[in-house]
Amino acid sequence: MVIAFNLPGCASNDTYTVELMPASVVHEKTSARQPSSIRDSLSAESGRVFYATDRKPNSKLNLAPYYTNERGFVMRLGRASFDFNADVSSALDLSEISVQKDRTSDIGLNVESVTEFGVLSDTTIPWMAVPSDKHGDDSAGDQFAMELDEVLAESNNKDIFIYVHGVKTVFENPVLIVAELWHFLGYDGAPIAYSWPSTPERLAYVSDIEAAVSSARNFRIFLNYLARETMVER
Repeated sequence: MVIAFNLPGCASNDTYTVELMPASVVHEKTSARQPSSIRDSLSAESGRVFYATDRKPNSKLNLAPYYTNERGFVMRLGRASFDFNADVSSALDLSEISVQKDRTSDIGLNVESVTEFGVLSDTTIPWMAVPSDKHGDDSAGDQFAMELDEVLAESNNKDIFIYVHGVKTVFENPVLIVAELWHFLGYDGAPIAYSWPSTPERLAYVSDIEAAVSSARNFRIFLNYLARETMVER
């Protein structure tokens, strides 16, 4: 059985936004856990999550949309900053409002910026990669693993959470969904959004299936890399 979740969102002026998902039943009786070592390093209205993608990058990576819906064939690693569009004065206020069963105000999220570290060298296919993708070392992988370990070192657990989206999806969607999930997980563990090259067009289901199959190799390599190069336990 396949269960599909359609989370609310909208896109305008090249800014992709989602409304913060409802809190779980568990949060109605408790509060969102917030390990101070991580939450205190974030401002009240922003945060950072990691991403991995085999989409083709936009020619101007500092501008949205950051990655296209075309296949990039290699795995690119980076960090994305997101903003909570909420009128709050502190992280505690944001936490308390977000777990309310009937919120008095909407809370939206959008991607503020992305910082790409580069290509995970294990995914490079020499005859297919463009010159800029051919790295003699794995500096991107080293940087990604180092920053992941910094987050894991401050976490109560050493879990890495990877969110993989479905069909008809743009790059920013999994980044914001994993940000939501991490918020309700109490900012524990390390969050990664994996964005494979699907496209939001209604008639793109068949091409999305082909893209998903072609991305399986890179995703498998990525999982092995995380297990090998980071302090992750699960």
